[in-house]
Amino acid sequence: MSVRIRLRRLGKKKHPSYRLAVVDHRVKRDGRFIEFVGFYDPMTEPHTIKLNEERIIAWLKKGASYSDTVGSLLRQAGVLKRWHELKTSAADGEKETAKPEKKEGKAKAGAAKKTAVEEKVAAEEKAVVEEKVAVEEKVAVEEKAAAEEKAAVEEKAEKPAAKAKEENKAKKNA
Repeated sequence: MSVRIRLRRLGKKKHPSYRLAVVDHRVKRDGRFIEFVGFYDPMTEPHTIKLNEERIIAWLKKGASYSDTVGSLLRQAGVLKRWHELKTSAADGEKETAKPEKKEGKAKAGAAKKTAVEEKVAAEEKAVVEEKVAVEEKVAVEEKAAAEEKAAVEEKAEKPAAKAKEENKAKKNA
């Protein structure tokens, strides 16, 4: 049976309040419940949140999941942080007692991998910078060649025009 912690609506029309209920995931919103583990009133300022943290953590240990809204409420109240700390401290305790010498080897291997990765990234960045400089130099050379070619074309175009003007002047004078 999949169990969820979710909200169950109470209150009058346009004045809701909610109970945090542990229910089978197949049950309707306000249907049968297993246990109430808290209360939430969004109409007060600030919102009222009352939780039975021990029961919530007990249900989470048993594998219960929670709805998005309940997750938000648990996060605000600090229950999820406490739950995460319990999980990680239990997991760390098991790992440390089981294989303490392997952790050191893994840490050294992890450090070696990090330095190798950092060196690879640095080499790639250097190659990118060198390639960028080479491309910029090539573009500069091409621009210079294009400018020289344009100047040469303009000179050639000016010479025949100047000769034609001189010939026209000579014809008029003659």
